[in-house]
This record gives sequence, structure tokens and C-alpha cells, in this order.
Amino acid sequence: MSSVEIFVDDKSLTVNKDGNLIEELKRYNIEIPHFCYHPELGIDGNCRMCLIEVKGQKRPQIACNTPISEGMEIYVSSELTRSVQRANLELELINHPIDCPVCDQAGECDLQNYYMKFDLAKSQMKLKNKVTKGKKFYYGKDVVHDQERCVLCTRCVRFTETVTKTKELGLQKRGDESRIIIFPGRPIYNRYAGNIIQICPVGAMTSKDFRFKKRVWHLEPVESICQGCAKGCAIYIDHYQEKYESDRAYRFRARRDDKVNGSFICDDGRYSHHQENENRAKAASYEYPLYQIRQALEKHQSKCGIIVSANLSTEELFFVKTLSVNYETKLSGYSDFCIGDDGDDYLIQNDKASNRASLDLLDIDASLATYQEILQSCEYLLLFSQGEPNADLLQDLQGKQYDAISSHNFADKEVIACKSFSEREGHTINCDKVIRKMNQAVSNNEVLSTQEIIEKILERKLSFAQELLRGFDG
Repeated sequence: MSSVEIFVDDKSLTVNKDGNLIEELKRYNIEIPHFCYHPELGIDGNCRMCLIEVKGQKRPQIACNTPISEGMEIYVSSELTRSVQRANLELELINHPIDCPVCDQAGECDLQNYYMKFDLAKSQMKLKNKVTKGKKFYYGKDVVHDQERCVLCTRCVRFTETVTKTKELGLQKRGDESRIIIFPGRPIYNRYAGNIIQICPVGAMTSKDFRFKKRVWHLEPVESICQGCAKGCAIYIDHYQEKYESDRAYRFRARRDDKVNGSFICDDGRYSHHQENENRAKAASYEYPLYQIRQALEKHQSKCGIIVSANLSTEELFFVKTLSVNYETKLSGYSDFCIGDDGDDYLIQNDKASNRASLDLLDIDASLATYQEILQSCEYLLLFSQGEPNADLLQDLQGKQYDAISSHNFADKEVIACKSFSEREGHTINCDKVIRKMNQAVSNNEVLSTQEIIEKILERKLSFAQELLRGFDG
């Protein structure tokens, strides 16, 4: 990276010469308003919202496409820059509907935020004279489009062209009649369509799944990691606890992580908050007969088997292995049934186990032979599962389900429903050997953590050996 010194409002800053001004100044918490530019979609230069004063230039320049040079002087707060921004906002708002009270994007709308920050001028257009367009078009795959709210930044069009390469969206007509459309008989149908909603800077693209569920200023975002497959995409868990109700996740959103998923996530991960909420609700109903479990482990010992989900965190797998070593039980992390065939060459992986790499790290046997040996020869089985006990975790290659394992020689069996991923902190290691950090989002005091469960069984405190994670790319 070649660093140069530039001056922003007469303040010296060091930036990357080959970088983008919008991105470089963002590192210093300096905002240049923009609609069409997006770090993953590149420069388009059509919205003109990022025009700034550059010393030595006859007229304002678009920040998204202005090369950075040594000693350049720019003014992001000058009267010239502000007047251009106000003029652009006036043009955007001339025909914009007064939808803020009923718009799902209110509270996280760039147009709304820029107006409040840079403009606050009264409209010169009477409501009856505004150009009207169509509203509430269902474009497929959860995407609902409002043509009146659209600022024609074309992020959505470019996303389907350059990222998914499915090209379902296009720009029709010119001037006041311009609008984003789907092609006849070709609704949006790709596995990343939810990103179209998230990258829309205004309320033109909204989610059929989330519409009118919760105002965004009520939601509390927490940084976490998607558990849908081995990629481990960075996400926000937006959650809220209503009065007299349980805490719950209302949506998952992509969180930018240049090492793993860039700015996007797949739809399977985005909408998995529904399953997450269901798993948490069911797990909360489980009771943990920890004293009986301890008695059974002491009674059967080497005749005991423990099966652990490869979706547990590295810390949880470590604690389960500690329990196994303490009682000298057989331990299996077999999860080949989590291998699918729906992966792509972008983010979605065939491997649906989120933390398979930690099985190798902790030397937990993941072979089919050990798994079958436990099912066939052990007298007592202990299963550690994430959230709702997963029947697939006890499904062998012949398709035997959990309810059918009575044909095996178990004297007893116990399922431990551990806290689900949105309820805990911990790490996973993804398919590219990158450490992923989860943070607790929702609260659930009715479900014990894996560490608490095992500490109660062993009747002693445990701690995770952090040095195990050294050497991985964090």
C-alpha cells in the first residue's frame, strides 16, 4: 500500500494512494454522502451525491471516482460542497413520496439521514404535482419494490449483473419516468436476493419477511457469525425483547468482512433467524437431570458414548472433550451427514457443519467407525446438540433416526440441548481456517451453557485454553 498525505478541511490525513476517497475518509469517521457507490459494486458515478470541492479544480468532483494524489486538498464541509449536496437532495426529494411514517427503511435510510444532516429545507413541490409511480411490486424471493421511493442508484441492478450474474433487474425509460423493473416472466430468483434489500440505500427495496414487524430503532444489533455452513459469514443479529415476552431475533443482516464474505450473505443464512428462534424456544423446555447424568457416567464409564455436534463452538467442544477424558468415554464428532451438494463457487459451502475444523484441532474422532461403534456397543449415550436436539446427529448411513435407536443396546440415553449460537459467545474455525468470533445477542436464562452443564456434572470449574486458537488467521 502506497501512503500519501492529503488535506481534508485543512487537516492532514494519511491515506492509501490507490484507495477510494469515500472509503479512505470513512476510516477517519468523515462521511461523504453517496447513494450509487458501494465497495463491492464499484464506481457508477450516477447519483452525484458525493460531489466535493477539490482545490485547483474548476468545479466540484465526485469523490467516488477522484484519484488520490500527494498533497491534494479537499473540502467536505465547505459552503460549495454543502450547497451542491443540498441541490442534489432537492432533486432527489422533488417527487419522493412522504412515506417515512410507514416506510420500513425509516431509521436506516440514507436519504432520510442526509436530509436531516445536510438539508432540512422545505419542499418547493406541491404534493399534488409530484410524479407518481407504482408501489408494492413483489419482485420475487422476498423482495418488495416501491418505484416512488427509488433514487435510481442502480445498486440492485449492478448486484444482479456483477455478483449473482442472474441479471433479473433492469432500468427502464428516462428522466421522471425511469424505474427499476424485472424482465417479463423473470422474477428475482437467486440465492442471494436478500442482499438487494440490504444494499438499497432508501426504502425502495423492502423485505416481505420483515415488513412492518419492528421499527429498526428498537432493534439491538450484535456482531456474530452465521452458522448455516462452514463459510462462517459475518452477520448482525438484530434482536429485541418485548415486555412480558422472550428475547428474540428479528432478522440477520450481512456484516462486512473482507476476509470471508465481503458485504453479502446467502438467503439461507439471512432467514435462518426463524429456525434459530424455534430452536431456542424448544431448547428452553428441556430439563437437565445432571445428577442422574453424573450417576450414569460413573456407572457405565467405558461403556458410555458421547456424540457432539460439529456446530458447537471450539470452547464447547473443548469442554465436552474434557468431560469425555474425565470419564474415559468414547467420543465422536461424526457429522458427514452435514455434507450436502448445494454449494456454489461464491459463499455457500457443501459442508453445513459450522465448526468441523475444531474437531481436528481438538483431536476429536470424526470417523464413521467410532460413531457406529458408539451406536452399537455403548450402554449409555450422551448427545450434545446446539439448540433443539437435531435428529440428523443420530442418523447413520442406513437412515436410522433418533427415535429408532432403541434397537441398539442403550441402557439409557440423554440429550443435552446446549445454548443456541445467538445465546452464547465463542469461536468457530471456518473452511478457510479463519477464526470466527460469535457474541451473545439474545438472552435466555432458562438454558444452561455447555460449560455450566459440564461444570455441574464434574463439580468443578473449567476454563478454555485460549492458546489452542493460536496460529489461525483471526
